[in-house]
Amino acid sequence: MKKWNSYRIVADGHTLTHKINGHKTIQVVDNQENKFSLKGLFALQLHQGPAMKIQFKDMLMLELEDTQEKPKISENIQTLPGFKVTKIHQVNKKEHSSWVAICFDDKGSLYTSNQSGEIYRITLKKGQVQKIE
Repeated sequence: MKKWNSYRIVADGHTLTHKINGHKTIQVVDNQENKFSLKGLFALQLHQGPAMKIQFKDMLMLELEDTQEKPKISENIQTLPGFKVTKIHQVNKKEHSSWVAICFDDKGSLYTSNQSGEIYRITLKKGQVQKIE
């Protein structure tokens, strides 16, 4: 390994912000009051797959002071160089809650899952959502 990456996770109330090497990769606001928790476990995860090695160092866990200023969520999404983002759908959170994972299968079908573990198949036509099932 030539270089360590820094990974910063800030859990501020209902807002989770992840940064890798100083670049914001995701910011999620959990507004499902009947499902979120402000307390819980801290865990490190290595996904299943071929043999690999993962290392952690210089880990800190700090409690933030309560502030009145909260992050502003906007339509402006920042990505790393070379990535392109296209908004194809605004999730109706009362019907589907927050989508936390999106992927394509090897046949080009788009799938997403919400924070409750439900999985949806998305049918796209010319880059627009036609059907969610």
